[in-house]
Amino acid sequence: MNDTELNEATAEDGAETAQAAEDEHRESAELPEDEAPERPRPKPETARLVYSAYAEMRPAPSSKYAPMGIFGYIAMLAVTAIPVVGFIIAAVTALASKKLARRRLCAAVVILRAVLFALLAAAAAVLIFVYDIDILGRVSSLL
Repeated sequence: MNDTELNEATAEDGAETAQAAEDEHRESAELPEDEAPERPRPKPETARLVYSAYAEMRPAPSSKYAPMGIFGYIAMLAVTAIPVVGFIIAAVTALASKKLARRRLCAAVVILRAVLFALLAAAAAVLIFVYDIDILGRVSSLL
């Protein structure tokens, strides 16, 4: 009995006929109801080899490719947060550090600070031009 006959039996005869049709449909199916296909189990030796391969790929702590720890990031961000000294330290570290992660972090800090400084300088120039502020006169009056 196919699915359309099963649906017709359900609609016409009610629940008893539908149950009988469903039982007949199950009996005609090729796969046994209770048996599930057997999955191959992974071998523990293979799993260990896979995980050990990833462990071998990790760079040594003394390597320049070793990742920085969380304390390293916190310390570098705290040092670079100091207004002038932090920028100088970040610039020197970006150029001279042997650790690649530290060098890239400091390079990002230097680039971000340079862009922000350029934006602030442009905004100051626009404000000076718009409001016609005599900066040189005010600075010379202070001296």
